[in-house]
Amino acid sequence: MCSLCLTTHPGSGVSLMTARRAGQAGRDGNSVGVYVCTDLACSLYVRGKKIPDLGGRLEESLTVEEQIDRTRSKLSAFLDKVLA
Repeated sequence: MCSLCLTTHPGSGVSLMTARRAGQAGRDGNSVGVYVCTDLACSLYVRGKKIPDLGGRLEESLTVEEQIDRTRSKLSAFLDKVLA
């Protein structure tokens, strides 16, 4: 399952994206990671413009706009971890 858009995929449909932390922590080899859709189509999945071949999206009570905001927040939190 993608950590950003909460879309489920079989097999290789989700990949671990890693980044070295900024500054000394990164130079020391520290990194952070997040599981994302391999095709990087999170925004399309959240908006219902793309349907995964297998797997799917969880039924939610949030509006599409709220799901978009959540996805942006999760991506921003990942970037904050990289830059911290």
